[in-house]
Amino acid sequence: MEWLPSRKQGTVVDMIMRRIIFERGVPFSIRSDNAPELMRGIVKQLCDYLNITQILTGGHNPRGNAICERANQTLGAILRKLNDHEYKNMKTYIPAFQFAMNITPHSAIGCSPFEAGHGVPANTLSSARLLANRYQHNHLEGQDGDVIEDSNSTELQGQVKNLIELAMRMTEVVKSTSEWHRRMTSQKLAQNGRKINYEDYKIGSKVYFYKPPSAAEAEKRGRKAKHMDHYSGPATIIQRIGIRSYLIEYKDAEGKTRLFQRDAGMLSLVPPHLVQFEPEEQEMPIRPPHRHRSLTASPVWEGEVVILKDGLEAEDWYCAEIFKILPTHVVVQYYTTITPSLVNYSTVREKEREIRISQATFLKTWCLNKGKGPTTTIPPEGIKATRDVWSGKIKMHDLQSQLLIRNVTLNAMGKLSKATAALAASLKYPHHQGA
Repeated sequence: MEWLPSRKQGTVVDMIMRRIIFERGVPFSIRSDNAPELMRGIVKQLCDYLNITQILTGGHNPRGNAICERANQTLGAILRKLNDHEYKNMKTYIPAFQFAMNITPHSAIGCSPFEAGHGVPANTLSSARLLANRYQHNHLEGQDGDVIEDSNSTELQGQVKNLIELAMRMTEVVKSTSEWHRRMTSQKLAQNGRKINYEDYKIGSKVYFYKPPSAAEAEKRGRKAKHMDHYSGPATIIQRIGIRSYLIEYKDAEGKTRLFQRDAGMLSLVPPHLVQFEPEEQEMPIRPPHRHRSLTASPVWEGEVVILKDGLEAEDWYCAEIFKILPTHVVVQYYTTITPSLVNYSTVREKEREIRISQATFLKTWCLNKGKGPTTTIPPEGIKATRDVWSGKIKMHDLQSQLLIRNVTLNAMGKLSKATAALAASLKYPHHQGA
């Protein structure tokens, strides 16, 4: 994986020389779509000069270049997990993305790409951290169990540590995306999450086809590409090609008729606005709030909002979001409220508790100036939005005891759902006021 500042032919051919030919030898063939920077000019001259066969695939055809298309979708899932600061510094994190993808088993080869290339599985970052943590606990006498690991100023900190932690998190994203693709193949699902029935795709049928908007189209409509429909249509099926591919005819808004070839997985009989589907949502189905029982049966997931104690001896609870999951601990981002809990909480009725909790507004909180300044619930701008957010670490072996309620539902105003408020009212602990 390589960061390229542009798609100019000189940049692309330099990458091919450095990362492919000089590192791995001259390939017999290169498979790609009809991108000009790959099929024309100096790249084509290089392929002719070295007798490299250029194999052309159809646009938006996952079966024509399946491994590459799957890698692109996995990379897209990774990029959507980045916060704004990480996204702006994407170039720095590319080796972490590559490592996460290389150590994940691939169904096509029966092992991970790393193992296929080196003959042995990689010693992953997660396993190395678990081993290091076990070594610390086995050999350091008198270690304070309440001290969070890695908080010692003599231990690894800064950008290197952030890169390692990001790589561990992205490995889980790659595994999750890989599992989605496995289900998609085994259950014969299309990109919109619906099952494919080839009998429905008859000659003359009207369909919507996968066609992501171009940058020019996004700019014209004043929207980001990811906020626009990726399906166009309706188009008409005019020919079936092989088992899964179809030739379709589409008349655009300007009245021009164009032909497209699409795999069945890229077609939909249902208009795009009637299909509410995201692969990430399928990976983590919506669950109602409930009392926490077991991390083994129901592991926490990044983005989950929970109610928990901030220590084993705490006598009240916080609302928090699971921000990072690492082998030895989780990082949570706390929400605060200015609404006080009821006086004599333990003796009042649950209904009164529920009314008070329903009145509270739980908002994400920032401690400005790296925790030395005032606290605020108004999101700061720039790097402060991620740097100064109020967060904390909880060891994995303490998390089981500190979690109280899972899958907490908060609305846009920070109010708990009725079901969540009822569960919170049944706890023997009141909520914490302030930071």
